[in-house]
Amino acid sequence: MVVTGAIESAILAQNKANSCFSLRKHAAKLAKEHGATVSHSTVRNVLENNSVYAYSPAKKPALSAKHVQTRFLMAQGWLGLTERELQSIVFSDESKFNLLYSDGKPFVWRGPDCRLKKENIIETKKFGGGSIMVWACFSYHGVGKLVIIKGIMDAYRYVNILSSSLPPSLESMDLSEFIFQQDNDSKHTAKVTKQFFEGRSIKVLPWPAMSPDMNTIENLWSYVKRRVSESEPKNLADLEVEIKKAWYSIPKEVCQNYAMSFSRRALALCRSRGEHTKY
Repeated sequence: MVVTGAIESAILAQNKANSCFSLRKHAAKLAKEHGATVSHSTVRNVLENNSVYAYSPAKKPALSAKHVQTRFLMAQGWLGLTERELQSIVFSDESKFNLLYSDGKPFVWRGPDCRLKKENIIETKKFGGGSIMVWACFSYHGVGKLVIIKGIMDAYRYVNILSSSLPPSLESMDLSEFIFQQDNDSKHTAKVTKQFFEGRSIKVLPWPAMSPDMNTIENLWSYVKRRVSESEPKNLADLEVEIKKAWYSIPKEVCQNYAMSFSRRALALCRSRGEHTKY
């Protein structure tokens, strides 16, 4: 089909207005509003000829206007951190490691007619599998302790973890003065947690909600999960061993790179005026 300039402009305008439109919706809207009968493949050709291709959408937290404003204001403050202060930030977080597919969404590389061959099937299990939740921290000076979380993680258990694991982590990092980073999970902002920090005069880095893109430890979790996946643990005991092995073998240079990337993240957040960043 020969596509007129008007129809091409309409398709591009529709895509600009809603990039999540399916080819079917594009065609239906063109028929309804322009009286043009256009096939799905024609719509695809128009988009691709204009360098618009289909990709999996980036997954980011939903940001309200208040979230955006708070992120922007805090990023402006972060830009004032000195190099010494950046090197003293202790980033922390929890993460879950699944026994199956700990590296994220699995893919199978196969031929077009081999979908149901046994080697191309990922078998699901009604029972079994399982996961392990961990807490850890790191800084420019290296990784701190990694703690396996048993049972439900509440504010009291979180404080117990900090009490027992933060001091030896700081000692291994050779940090006497530091700034502690955590996200705004309810157990992190609970009264008992605040009392813990106040009682020990621990400076906590102000943190905006919905901002995993700013926490550099997310990169370390990905780093560890890739290595755990490569080891192919067969049970939860193996998984725990491999998580610890991967965490404690992280090179110091990797920690330095991710810790210092915080200033670049802050700059990116400022430039986006609090909206999503590439991180």
